[in-house]
Amino acid sequence: MGDDGKTVVERYEGTWKEGKMSGEGKYMYADGSTYEGEWEDSQMHGKGLYIFANGNRYKGDFELDMKHGKGELVYMNGERYVGEWQRDNAEGKGRLEYVSGDIFEGY
Repeated sequence: MGDDGKTVVERYEGTWKEGKMSGEGKYMYADGSTYEGEWEDSQMHGKGLYIFANGNRYKGDFELDMKHGKGELVYMNGERYVGEWQRDNAEGKGRLEYVSGDIFEGY
């Protein structure tokens, strides 16, 4: 938030191609979340790390601004999912580790 209490401030540090975020870069969102990694046509695309405003962290593949491919999501409560993603959803082979120590592995 800006000094006036109303302005939304977001920032990108990285490379540009034809006026679009492209290549390597870091984006800081107004809500406090950040993405650092590869960009294509101003979208998260390739390998990267997204840290959510609540502290959850996803590291892995992105396509068209979505988690897509292989990646790991670590929740603030200590739970962790490692596996396949399709269009922002955990889908395919994966492993979910609960705080209790229980593990679910499968499809």
